[in-house]
Amino acid sequence: DTWFTKLKAEGVNKVAAVGYCWGGRYAILQAAKPGMLCAVCPTHPSFVTAPADIEPIITPSVFILAESDSIFPPAAVKVTQDVMNTKAALPASDSAHVPSEFHTFPGTVHGFAVRGDENDAHIAAARAEAIEKTAAFFAKYLGV
Repeated sequence: DTWFTKLKAEGVNKVAAVGYCWGGRYAILQAAKPGMLCAVCPTHPSFVTAPADIEPIITPSVFILAESDSIFPPAAVKVTQDVMNTKAALPASDSAHVPSEFHTFPGTVHGFAVRGDENDAHIAAARAEAIEKTAAFFAKYLGV
């Protein structure tokens, strides 16, 4: 929190976060704090307790997910989607409204977006698309 306070004191008023693997959980936890982030992207997150870690999210979120992920398994993904879809379905005027997107990349496993095999054309393309989707989401919520 001190880091965010220092940024704001220096005039930075729009911050987004990407968290890969275990960093995805910490991005999610920061997304529950008012005034911290404009957008968040948990990418194949780990150690997430759904729904407990998901319900407090108040920040627009884009989830980048592997098709096969034993660390963030399908049951956790479903609970996360259900919680976030409920928030997204609320009227934009409702303070509990939180926009979200979910992108699952076929033929990928946990870690593809950060340590995937760049020599594998399919994985390299999935990684590039994940970056594009994250950048587009951030542009929308950072206003850039």
